[in-house]
Amino acid sequence: MLLRVIFSLLFASLLISSAYADTVHLRNGDTISGTLLSFQNGICVFKTKYDAAIKINVSDIHSISTDTTYLVTLNNGEVVKGRIETKDEKSIIVSKSLGNVDLDFQAISRIIRASDVELVTDMEKSIGKDADKTPPLEFLTGSTVLLAPGQYQFEMGLDYRQNRDFYPIPNDGYFQNHSYSARMLRFDSTLRAGISEGIETFISIPFTYTYIEQVSSNAWVRDTYEWDVADVSTGIQYQLVEESNLYPAISASLSISAPTGKKHYYTFEDDWLDPLNNGSGHWVVSPGLSFARTTDPAIIYGGFSYSYSVKEDIDGYLVEPGWGASIYYGIGFALNDSLSIGSRFVYSYTSTMNVDDVKVQGSDKDAMDVAFSASYRFSESWVLTPQLVFSLNDDAGTSFISFRLNRFFE
Repeated sequence: MLLRVIFSLLFASLLISSAYADTVHLRNGDTISGTLLSFQNGICVFKTKYDAAIKINVSDIHSISTDTTYLVTLNNGEVVKGRIETKDEKSIIVSKSLGNVDLDFQAISRIIRASDVELVTDMEKSIGKDADKTPPLEFLTGSTVLLAPGQYQFEMGLDYRQNRDFYPIPNDGYFQNHSYSARMLRFDSTLRAGISEGIETFISIPFTYTYIEQVSSNAWVRDTYEWDVADVSTGIQYQLVEESNLYPAISASLSISAPTGKKHYYTFEDDWLDPLNNGSGHWVVSPGLSFARTTDPAIIYGGFSYSYSVKEDIDGYLVEPGWGASIYYGIGFALNDSLSIGSRFVYSYTSTMNVDDVKVQGSDKDAMDVAFSASYRFSESWVLTPQLVFSLNDDAGTSFISFRLNRFFE
């Protein structure tokens, strides 16, 4: 049944592309005939009769005429169904229910062919899914503004990490071993909110559970565990530039992390307790810039951030961490309305730290890691995102697996 619907969708799409003739009239006087593929985020994608797809900035469009019915979604949420025509050098939509409605392209958020919506709706009903869903784009979180004004997202996250050193002790018998292991579960609760058009803010409160075990043969075993709140952070993201045919979407961000977690510098005898540290011990301010670019069917994204840590007195030491900088680059694919995948590479550098105004040589770090994620929307408001993060060098720490469960509401 599913294959039949899919083939019907593909076949119908071929018929649609060959049968319909749409026309775009540009402000410079040019006229382009073909098929209107998409109209969203200020960009019109138009397929010409030569099978070439071109991107047109909405501000360059004077009028549009179509030979079939479209659904026009306005910025205020209203949806008008009808055929788009050009009358008296202006575009109107001819609606059976509303009559002739003037179109202001700057006030339109999306145009989609009505027959495409009906075909997708039929397919979703055949496999028991809801209609009118947008692809989950969780891989873009932090790279662009995803929430509209009045929208909220509550994220519950779980990370699992493990460090372990192991080697046998032959002098104490074949089965005697020395091992040191540290396991950490990190629980994140994050609330994101769309404050106004192009502005998004967040607050994140994490908790950690750490278990440490040190073994030197069966005769000597010690362990400990601890629950603690980690560093709480908050921030804001502002979209500076909307995506167009010339520019990607560009956003600026600012985040602040408070030293609410645990940070101690243990003595040599107690350094086995180091994994209990779940915070930096410092106030951290991090400004950044990021971009996102749609190149159908992929979305390319990346960014740069700088971190400054405030000098603090910890365990009798006056510690000034080094400044940090990181860059990242990724690519994601929205496979359908329910599933997307993403990948990301991150390089970060931390300069040498100062302790009691003395530079600690060799304390700088170059960390590199790569991550792969998949986001699945299993209901209208819930998205699950598993992620694997692989460390590419020792400075990046251990590889880990994480799960994110997002709830969207207004």
